[in-house]
Amino acid sequence: TEWRVGGKIEFLLGGHAMIVGEVLELTPPKRLSHSFAARWSEDVAGDPPSRVTWELEPAGVGATKLTLVHDDFGGDTTTSRMVSAGWVEAISRLKTLVETGRSFDMPGRPGA
Repeated sequence: TEWRVGGKIEFLLGGHAMIVGEVLELTPPKRLSHSFAARWSEDVAGDPPSRVTWELEPAGVGATKLTLVHDDFGGDTTTSRMVSAGWVEAISRLKTLVETGRSFDMPGRPGA
């Protein structure tokens, strides 16, 4: 990721870009918004980019609340139907990393 507004962002799996986008807003340490163009399969590759916004806010001593909003799909798309389950898994993996300090590695699936 290029951590500046207009910078490139990529989510990689096994060295392949599964999601590409651009940083739309960056307000450390509170907010990150970026475009989201799915590339994990031919089914989603033609969908228009959508928007993902991550917001962090204090939630008591030693705790932080994460709110993730994925919107601006431009209608009912294959991407819009697929991401709800994917975000649940991604946030669960992030929680594991924060709590244990260990990443949850996934094997690469080229062409997935």
